[in-house]
Amino acid sequence: MATFNIGFVLFPNLTQLDSPVPAGAAPAADAKTHIVAKTRDPVPSDCGLSLVPTATFADCEPLDLICVPGGFGVSGAIADAATIDFVRRQGGRAKYVTSVCTGAFVLGVAGLLQGRRAHHALGLHGAAAAGRCHLRKARVVRDGNVFTGGG
Repeated sequence: MATFNIGFVLFPNLTQLDSPVPAGAAPAADAKTHIVAKTRDPVPSDCGLSLVPTATFADCEPLDLICVPGGFGVSGAIADAATIDFVRRQGGRAKYVTSVCTGAFVLGVAGLLQGRRAHHALGLHGAAAAGRCHLRKARVVRDGNVFTGGG
């Protein structure tokens, strides 16, 4: 059986609860979890804990599932070309594209929410007004292979 590659995107000041907790729920037998960032340097989270990447944007395997966390660091992530390029590239070929809370904004800037329904995360209202996505007030919103949800 082929390995199912799961990737969690890291960026400075992400909400720590949005990333390692879902990683612990990954099926162990046929899945491999990748904690991915621009470099392998520890990435500070919102609560003072730093997370250590296991892969970089440059050397990450193709992902079957990509998850983008939310947090105060989203504003920096959407302004970072390397982060957006990685999310766009991996999300464009992943079987599942997911985000937690404001991580959906990263998906939106990467072009992965174009014309789709998405969770009403703070920050997406500008994208919805521009007709790029359709907001839904729900805890989790699925549109095809894209899942967005509240934190």
